Amino acid sequence: MLLVKIDIFFFFAPFDRTSALWSVAYLPNTSREAKGAGTMANDEIDQILNETKERTNVYDEQMSTLLKETIRDSVTIFNAKDMVPFRNHGLVIVIDGAQHAMSSFAGNGAHMAIMNGYQLAHQWVLAEDLNSAIKFYDDLSIPRSPATINMSHRSITIGHLQEI
Repeated sequence: MLLVKIDIFFFFAPFDRTSALWSVAYLPNTSREAKGAGTMANDEIDQILNETKERTNVYDEQMSTLLKETIRDSVTIFNAKDMVPFRNHGLVIVIDGAQHAMSSFAGNGAHMAIMNGYQLAHQWVLAEDLNSAIKFYDDLSIPRSPATINMSHRSITIGHLQEI
């Protein structure tokens, strides 16, 4: 579920019967240093959870419960940014998010991953050799990325401008 208040995106989804995944996004004045799960000191985790509590104080008790029950080693900071798609070359085939990473708030990552995987496999079956398959795959996937990135930016901008 995605909840939005002015300038804040709050996403949460059940993981299993007793767990949920959650994230909070906002447009900061400056980027923060990205930090992976399990890499932060307790005081940093406290600071992040307190900031999250302040930013999400308009939500009901469920948010407060999520924060209290958060597995501290799972707290992560990342900058949700996009990457311009590029053509493959060399010995490694790069597809999907590694080739044209989008903000995790774009909302269509699974769709793009399935489409890209299918198209690469399909081109591999049709092509005379692997290099041709990769070229044809790039020809299909790269033009699709900018439109999706632009749609993501519009959605994020709208979410940060008004209550939904």
